Amino acid sequence: MNRRLPYVATWAVVVCVCRAAPAGNLLTNPGFEERTGDQPKGWSLYLMPREGAEGRLAAETASEGTYSVFLRVPPGSENEVINNWSQNVIADLGGKELLVRGMIKTEEAVEAAIWIQCFRKRPFAVLRANTSSTDAAIWGTRDWTPVEMRVRVPEDADFITCRCVLKGSGAAWFDAMEVDDAAPVPDDADVAQTPEDGEAPDKAQDAGGERDGAVREAVIASQHALIEANRALRETNRILAAQVAALEGEVHALRERVLSLQERNPLVIPQAPPVAAPSTRMPPFVPHGRLARN
Repeated sequence: MNRRLPYVATWAVVVCVCRAAPAGNLLTNPGFEERTGDQPKGWSLYLMPREGAEGRLAAETASEGTYSVFLRVPPGSENEVINNWSQNVIADLGGKELLVRGMIKTEEAVEAAIWIQCFRKRPFAVLRANTSSTDAAIWGTRDWTPVEMRVRVPEDADFITCRCVLKGSGAAWFDAMEVDDAAPVPDDADVAQTPEDGEAPDKAQDAGGERDGAVREAVIASQHALIEANRALRETNRILAAQVAALEGEVHALRERVLSLQERNPLVIPQAPPVAAPSTRMPPFVPHGRLARN
């Protein structure tokens, strides 16, 4: 149950694809009560390789029910560490508005949030990315706090990914996740989920398997793109740090040169002439009126 995940030597991406009808909560196992072994059913864990990083199903606290999901990153990790639990949802959501809710608890966290990413498969692209931090940033140490946001799905999106994200160091728990179609649901919504007339069930299942495989490949490609972006960012930071260090060295050398010049050629400031003190002698007395003539 409380399995800790130590330092990861290689990048591993586990993709969970869940089919959902566009009615009610689109997520599978949104409260993390269903388990597959010691993992929450329907959810995948992604940890960047950091010593002490941890992700697990948690029984020590929950906003409702028995379980929540937990993420921890040790202090000192840079903000680009973005560990998360995720679930992909394949449904006809293009052009629709989604209502996203969840509960988050934190302990000395840099930032914890719910993310929604909207993907297109061909050509692969992230069409939109929303975070609950835009309207309700959760950080530091806080008890269970509700967050909510609305997301407009692009017309050409093929699937969405819901992520429970811990950005940077600290600890975070997530529970009671919800992604709903905010628009009214027609009475014949279930009909849209059935195979087309004349299509054999096994053929529809085969097509679904192909779509799932394509989504897995797309998400794996997305994860690799994120990894490369992080590597590029770290390299940029390294170059900037080297440039700053070089500038500091130049400033130090210039300061030493100025001090040396001052020692060899001390600056002589001319002294102002002394100012005589005001006289205390009283002026001669002059009577009022006309002056007497001698």
